[in-house]
Amino acid sequence: MLTPIMTITSTENAVSLTLTEQAITMRLSDEILDEAHREIEADKDVSAPGWVGDFARFVTGSVEKMLRSSIEYPLADIASIDYQNGTLAFTYRKKRILTFEDVQISVNGVRKQALSCFAPDDARAFFAKVCELLAR
Repeated sequence: MLTPIMTITSTENAVSLTLTEQAITMRLSDEILDEAHREIEADKDVSAPGWVGDFARFVTGSVEKMLRSSIEYPLADIASIDYQNGTLAFTYRKKRILTFEDVQISVNGVRKQALSCFAPDDARAFFAKVCELLAR
């Protein structure tokens, strides 16, 4: 893995954005991943016998695998970044199925776009550094 230039963490430490010379990566925190795992394990369908249980385990296993992976965009695939009204926003040259804007987290019981949940000073500093790298 490349050496991080900067990492910022959202409110309640739910998600982090890491910038390297080559890419930006978003990752859910271990606390959020552990919470999701506990909720999945508590689901009665996951422990059900037969095809219902098999299907539930297949689906929840896939969800856990997806949650544990990170979203990474090479800087070459990012056309620009913006910071307005407390939210970071990316414009992509090459968009994938899952973007940074697709990630939502719960803050004080309210679902919010993760990119709006960083401290303003952190988000502005991240924005400035990404702009600097994209200008190269």
